[in-house]
Amino acid sequence: MAVVQMQKLQTAASTTTATTTATRLESLQLTQNLLRSSIATIAYLRGLFPEQDFDQSLFNGMSLKRMKKGASNRMDSLCDALEAGCFDALQKGYLRLIVFSIYRPPSDASNLRENDLIESYEFEFQYPSATEVVMSVAGGAGQSLSKSVSKKESVKAMADMLRRIIILTQAMKPLPDDAEFSTRVYYYDDVTPINYEPPNFRQGKPQDHEMQLEDAQMFELGSVRTNHHA
Repeated sequence: MAVVQMQKLQTAASTTTATTTATRLESLQLTQNLLRSSIATIAYLRGLFPEQDFDQSLFNGMSLKRMKKGASNRMDSLCDALEAGCFDALQKGYLRLIVFSIYRPPSDASNLRENDLIESYEFEFQYPSATEVVMSVAGGAGQSLSKSVSKKESVKAMADMLRRIIILTQAMKPLPDDAEFSTRVYYYDDVTPINYEPPNFRQGKPQDHEMQLEDAQMFELGSVRTNHHA
């Protein structure tokens, strides 16, 4: 009798663990897809790469551009930073903020100054529970939903966010031909090992953290909570 009871408890515990793991993996996958699509949309519409560096993709009825790995060394550099670096920190729950900046190349490549910065896009991440990831875009507080949402609702929120990014970037002035970009990542210090650096990133310099746009106009493009039930 005791053995049968133990087996039932073990089965229940295993089922709960498997469900939790699946939910977390699904949440991470949705978040990674949204981050990948957001960066690709900005990079394409702001003309940071030529047309041939992108493939066509479809998301929830929307025609989007997808970054093409192997198209160029420059594109590979961005893809590697995102998929090997940012995703590693995201999966570990360390990632707090990604800042994707567009700037004019300074005369001294080792000394990027505030007045070189043209645009900056911020992607903020929160982890309300073991199975949740909340991603907010731009510079606002990132008001998240107060309940778990279905996958369908998450996908709709992702599509709405991508539409806002498209509208915003299409309304901007063209960038200078020599515009470059950088990707910076910030962590939650209380959970991140002091010597951790994600693949394809280096430790930042003090001046890297001082890069910001004075009198910048910030737009809150929304947030998506990816904890969901079927």
